[in-house]
Amino acid sequence: MRTTGTPRTATLGDAASISRSLAPAFDDDPMMCWFFPDEASRRALLGRYFATLFTCQYVHAAVCERTANAAAFWVPPEARAKAVPDAATVRELTELLGDRAELFGRTVEEVGRHAAREPHWYLALIGADPAAQGQGQGAALLRCCAPGWPRPTPPDCPSTWSPRRPPTSACTSTSASPCARS
Repeated sequence: MRTTGTPRTATLGDAASISRSLAPAFDDDPMMCWFFPDEASRRALLGRYFATLFTCQYVHAAVCERTANAAAFWVPPEARAKAVPDAATVRELTELLGDRAELFGRTVEEVGRHAAREPHWYLALIGADPAAQGQGQGAALLRCCAPGWPRPTPPDCPSTWSPRRPPTSACTSTSASPCARS
């Protein structure tokens, strides 16, 4: 039986739950506050923003994992072109961002210019609903990371794990581990 903190692969059917978890997770994020300045509508717009990113982009090209109250989107090296929003996603986001859309586009382009050029897994997003923070759901998503990567456990992460290091083994954990795949 899965617990609320056990990661599993996210599907299109999880979009509403994922956006409900991520919207409050980023509600006080400085960049999101700037892109969505109206405090009264920010959380609803963030829900639509994350649903758009997930359904239009990441679920199709990334390794998306979720727990009951958190989500992470990992872009594999072969899907690098999907690490930035495609034209259809940009159109959707433009409606959400209004007069901030042009700056958002320039920001995404600038981030892309500074991305590592060698093949690597890219953690596009990770977040947990603040009501569930401190329960290990985000940490479980980091431990599970992308398929084929070594599964470090804190406090080993800073010294032993790097998204640029080549994969060394697949997850071979037992079903009780947070890495278990269904």
